[in-house]
Formats: sequence, structure tokens, C-alpha cells
Amino acid sequence: MSTPSEPPTPADVQAAIDGLPRLRDDLAWSQYAEGASEAGNLVWVHAIIAEGSASTPEHLLLFKGRTYLGTATQEPRPYTRVLGTEGDTITVEYCWIVGDEPSAAPAGVGTVRYQLTDEGTVTALDKAPWPTTAPVSY
Repeated sequence: MSTPSEPPTPADVQAAIDGLPRLRDDLAWSQYAEGASEAGNLVWVHAIIAEGSASTPEHLLLFKGRTYLGTATQEPRPYTRVLGTEGDTITVEYCWIVGDEPSAAPAGVGTVRYQLTDEGTVTALDKAPWPTTAPVSY
């Protein structure tokens, strides 16, 4: 996968964002940032809720070229950011609240690498680092 794909158009990105389930009827998703893997075949779009706070869940939308592949996680996660890329792999940092700490300073932190496969799908190379018993609240 050495030749970069044609990136998604603004209409492709908006269609994917419009397809995300809303957290509440009055809270719409919007594009915050975007980027591509080092090789250029895996494109990510960071979708946030503009009216949200630091701890409001976010989504990372993944594309191969103009094809929307889905979100990095099944449910939106707060404190999400792309740390870097290598080849057709992106590394995403996730943070979460531990105990009763303030939402502005989560102590839980971990990363997941997402890789575009030769079949054109994305696979997580690492297990989700956040506790599975802690539901995301919004």
C-alpha cells in the first residue's frame, strides 16, 4: 500500500458525520481535525460536539480514500487524540477518569494503534486500554 488513495471530499466527511448517532437531539457532531497516515491511505477525521466540555465523548472516523470505514471505537470516547502515524497505522491516545478526580485532568491514559489492512479494512493492533466496567456518560 505505497500509493496514497484519493482523500475523502468534504461531502464524504459530512455524510459520515451526519450518520453518527447523536448523544442528544440538540447536540450535533462537527469536524474538529483531520489527518492521514504516513503512507496516506488511512485518513482520520476527529468529530466533536462543539457545545461539549473537555470530557464530552468524541469520535474518530476512519476512511480509506473516499470510502468511510467506520469509527475507531464502537462508542464515542472522551479525551481522544491522534499521536502519530507510521506507514498505514495511526496511534490514538485515549484518557479516562480514575476515581473521583476532576474531569479536566484524567489520570487514565493508554494508546491503541489502528492499521489499514491489505483488504481495505482497519484493525486495532492493541486492546482497548480503558476499564470496561466504566461506562462513558454524557
